[in-house]
Amino acid sequence: MDLIHYYDAQVAVLGSLLIEPDKLSGEIMHRVRPEDFGDAPLRNIFRAAKELYLDNAPLDAVTVVERAGKGYEPLVRQILEATPTAQNWEAYPARSDKCLQGWG
Repeated sequence: MDLIHYYDAQVAVLGSLLIEPDKLSGEIMHRVRPEDFGDAPLRNIFRAAKELYLDNAPLDAVTVVERAGKGYEPLVRQILEATPTAQNWEAYPARSDKCLQGWG
């Protein structure tokens, strides 16, 4: 498995979640698990987002950074810059050979 594609799919799913949390958070939270993120910083960002979701708290880039820690702000910015749209979020894992472990 190509680690670059694996990382890109993880980033794309997180970016989609942050771009359209009202539309996608329920579906993503039910289909994706923290263990699906092989990269620890991305896994921590997902965990922060999932905690917010479970707490029925607002979920966006600012609240995720507050929950995960200020040290994650540069990575969250990179995620948002790397994800142009949330429209095709379900295709991201499939495009990288179903790299998110829980999918398929």
